Order: sequence, then structure tokens, then C-alpha cells
Amino acid sequence: MQRLRYVQRTGQGVDIIYQDTVALRKPLPIYRVFEDSVVLTISSVTENETFIKFIVEEQEKEQRRFTLSELLLLRYLTDNRSVTLKRVQEVTQQTTDDSRRTCNNLINLGLIELNGKSYMLTARVYNAIKSDIEYVRDHTIRYIKAKEMILEYLNTHPFIRNTDIQEMCGFTKQQSRNTLDKMREEKLLELVKRGRKSYYIRVA
Repeated sequence: MQRLRYVQRTGQGVDIIYQDTVALRKPLPIYRVFEDSVVLTISSVTENETFIKFIVEEQEKEQRRFTLSELLLLRYLTDNRSVTLKRVQEVTQQTTDDSRRTCNNLINLGLIELNGKSYMLTARVYNAIKSDIEYVRDHTIRYIKAKEMILEYLNTHPFIRNTDIQEMCGFTKQQSRNTLDKMREEKLLELVKRGRKSYYIRVA
């Protein structure tokens, strides 16, 4: 095991094992601790060859290996639609600052994007690992949820501003504007005034 670089005196073997099994899209290693021994099970099963190919190509292109935390996050997002920063901490077992740094690294590489308060894969990664259809579906679901929240808000308020939507949905200013524009196209909202004092009312 030492010659295979899976164990070493510095204690880095566990990270190496996890990094390789995650990158090769294998089930995570299982450790069982007994009174006088430790049993490690490493599976030979490959769950997703497309994921493996994508990781290999990206590492060759960037001339760098993904860190274990980056791989864990990418793997999580191939199985789940999105992830919050709090969930990133749980998945990667990192602090808030380190988790945010991991997310920013993947954003800078164009692999994930921030949608509201959650992170999701970019269209490029969906195209390589999942499909364009899933990317469109996930964005559509996000819009539907935001639309429902906005209309519910307008049931008890006379108008809504861009800043209200940013706070309520966790959107950036541009994401909020895109949502408002789409709702105007659907004849659900009407723009009143323009500029800094603009606000939107529900179409009667």
C-alpha cells in the first residue's frame, strides 16, 4: 500500500484515497474500526464514466489537480440540482471561509455558478456531464419559485422593488432584473417609473 502511495507516515493517505475514489466516480471508501484493527474497503465499481472523463479533461486543460473539496462538491452537484454554502461545509467538511473559497475556485474555472443563495453547475458542465435539458429545467424551476414568491408578496403589498426581490430570493441585481423582465413579458407585472425610484405592480 505504501508503494502504491495509498499509505504514508505523514497521514495523507486518507486524502489520497478519497481524492482518487471521488475523481474516478467510485463509491466512497468505507472504514470500519475494531478494537485491534482497522478495515478499509475500496470498491472497484465505477458509477459514472462521463464524470471521470470530464474530470480528467479539465485537469489536463487547467494543468492542475482538483482538490478533494472541489471534487466532492462537483460530485455532489452531479447528483443534486444545487447546494447552499452551509451544505458545502457539510459535504467538504470545511469551515465557512474555506467552503466559500472552494466555491469561488470552481466559479473562476467556469464550472459552477451562483444562483440566488445556492450554487449549481454551469451550462458547460451540464452539457458534459448531464444535459442541456436538465440545465434549462433547473433554471425554469428557480424562476417559477421566484415568481410565486413575488406574486405572494404582492398579495399583501401594493408594489415591489428590485431590491425587495434581491433580499427575498437571494438574487443578484441582474438576476432580479431578469426575473422582473420575464414576468413583464408574461403580463404579470407592470413597471411604474424608471431609474432608481422604479417599482412594479401586479397587472390587474
